[in-house]
Amino acid sequence: MGSSGSTRRQTALRVDDTIAWTFSRAVPLLDAAGEIVEWLGTASDVSERKRAGAELAADLEVLKRMQALLPEDLQRAADPGFERHLAKPPSIERLEHVLRIGTIQPVEA
Repeated sequence: MGSSGSTRRQTALRVDDTIAWTFSRAVPLLDAAGEIVEWLGTASDVSERKRAGAELAADLEVLKRMQALLPEDLQRAADPGFERHLAKPPSIERLEHVLRIGTIQPVEA
């Protein structure tokens, strides 16, 4: 009986001794009897995507801490749906909006 295929995420050592993240996918090629005769596959370097995801997660953590420092009334006035947007990856426009919130100056009474 044949296999339906395989996917893998792993690290690899580049020729310059840096680490790369790779994503590989392979499917079996079967003969008439359904036995595997060889595998056909591809591998992609996803290091940049992995790095960007880690940076975004770190940036969102900083934004959560910034929000926690704001007075509660200012948090609601600035963006009543802020927590909802943290649950999913923000668009560039959304991230710019959130960054603008961090620059709000207190109003003198």
